[in-house]
Amino acid sequence: NALLQAKADKEARHKDGYTALMLAALAGKVDTLNALLQAGADKDARDENGRTVLMNAAYDGKVEIAKVLMQSGTGGVDELMTAARDNYHSEASSNNEVMSIRAASTLLKAGADGVTALLTLARQDDTRDLKRLIKAGVDKVKDAQGRTVLMRAVELTSASGDNGEMALKALKTLLAAGADITLQDNEGKTAQEHAALLAADSGDG
Repeated sequence: NALLQAKADKEARHKDGYTALMLAALAGKVDTLNALLQAGADKDARDENGRTVLMNAAYDGKVEIAKVLMQSGTGGVDELMTAARDNYHSEASSNNEVMSIRAASTLLKAGADGVTALLTLARQDDTRDLKRLIKAGVDKVKDAQGRTVLMRAVELTSASGDNGEMALKALKTLLAAGADITLQDNEGKTAQEHAALLAADSGDG
């Protein structure tokens, strides 16, 4: 805060390429982070690896920091998809998947929209990256009605034209990636029961 009051350059880069906001996030200093955000620090700035402050916080497992950043309007869906696709190390490494899963899990705990991220990847037939998110527990995230991404995909299959076809493709990809089929919504219905009800309604029509 003293640095801010002295009108220090909030976008100045540390020798490692980090801004003050990035350093505050990595150090877990919520008060400093909030002060920098209120002073207009660039939350979309990227480090030398091309990662934003939110992505670095996610890789470091800092849930509270990620919450503050998302509440400031930083996002979450794009970062979840980045976590699924990104290789933390530029070279092939068994640690890449571990880091991706940790980042995704951190973002989910901070409130990122896992349903949208999963559906987007599923529509793209991206089974490998879906598996990373599912290992992080994205398929278990529920909306206000208790619906999982699998249930949402089932419901969307009833849409006409390309939308319905894309939803069916997403549903198949989610199942292939191992999405949990046993979860229930607020009314106690599983994705399979939603599918049966949908089929019955279609038959009645």
